[in-house]
Amino acid sequence: MKLPISKCLVVAAGTLVMGAANAALTVYADANGDTIHDAALNAAPGSTFTVSLYALDDGLHGGLASYAVEIGLTPTLKILGADATAQLGNITSGAHWDLPESKSVSPTIEVIDGSLFTSFSGTVHLFDMTLDTPAAPGAYTISIKNVEPDSTFDGFVGFDGYVYDPTILFETTVVTAVPVPAALSLFASALAGLAWGARRRQAQSAPS
Repeated sequence: MKLPISKCLVVAAGTLVMGAANAALTVYADANGDTIHDAALNAAPGSTFTVSLYALDDGLHGGLASYAVEIGLTPTLKILGADATAQLGNITSGAHWDLPESKSVSPTIEVIDGSLFTSFSGTVHLFDMTLDTPAAPGAYTISIKNVEPDSTFDGFVGFDGYVYDPTILFETTVVTAVPVPAALSLFASALAGLAWGARRRQAQSAPS
């Protein structure tokens, strides 16, 4: 049975209102600089790499005004640094966050930051962290979750006061430590040898 046009419009309007009421935020990690979620990435064992954390804000609530997030790492994947002070130095907030942050690296990495002066919509840069890849090959996980809110504290808040916490999608990234194949190393050595030989022949053939 077909709905009258007026009833269809009411249903559509109700859908739009529900969509606004359930506005969601996506929080994710990016390691290659394109600001898009990296679900998986490869890294050489023992290498370091930088991960940027972003929030994709829908803009329906004036932009993102504050955030509070915890990062969980597979234990042997860690923030670069020999001690907690050095590790904290390798967590760098996005330039547009104006309030001082509270950071902890044990047992999880907890970063609380925010701004009360400007709103940020779209792809919002939260912070960067430099990670130390384990020496042992394997798969390691970067997981993200909300800092546990209580009656006086909310994690992700829109500029109009809307609390995103119940609707956030937190994406996971899997880091695979992959050793450079021996064949690839031999190939690189062969290329270096060819280049050296070419330079030597060029030097010998040059007029004196």
